Amino acid sequence: MQLYELLLVLNPSPHISVHIRDEKEWFKSNYGYFESYYSTPHITLSNLLILPDKTSTFLNSLREKLLTVEPFDVNLAGYGSFETGKTIHVNVIKDKFYEKLLMQLALQKAEFFNRRHFNIINEPHLTIAKNLSPFILMRARNEYYKRDFFDCFEAKSITVLSRSYNEVKTKWSFLEELSLKN
Repeated sequence: MQLYELLLVLNPSPHISVHIRDEKEWFKSNYGYFESYYSTPHITLSNLLILPDKTSTFLNSLREKLLTVEPFDVNLAGYGSFETGKTIHVNVIKDKFYEKLLMQLALQKAEFFNRRHFNIINEPHLTIAKNLSPFILMRARNEYYKRDFFDCFEAKSITVLSRSYNEVKTKWSFLEELSLKN
């Protein structure tokens, strides 16, 4: 049975994307190559598995839900890390506007999916480096916790990416841009 994996993301503004790419470059020059070096800066909202014939219905329903969400500022504040993903990242503040977006995704999940096939990311972040060795993670964490970073960008839409779930690690492809309320 053919399945697609969808990734729902917020794309940061160009100046924040440049900052994240600069951080990735700095990280590589100080700690060596890492798996997410070439990934495009983004904030993952959700990932899910879907049958190809359900994709259009799913996107139409999600589009309607997103039109109830006003564009909002996404606030970034400092650096953090995840032990489980061995990740260094920029923290994203979950405020009431971000929570409203997540609530619409939860409604979509309840309408369409079994819980294990639709993951909503509850700790939003912008990844700098992931799948690091424990030693590199510890060194990098000590460095990044000394730094400050504060910025924001306006979220006006969600980008939907797709790839075949049945093929090993295929690249993500752009599927659609879903606008928030105008």
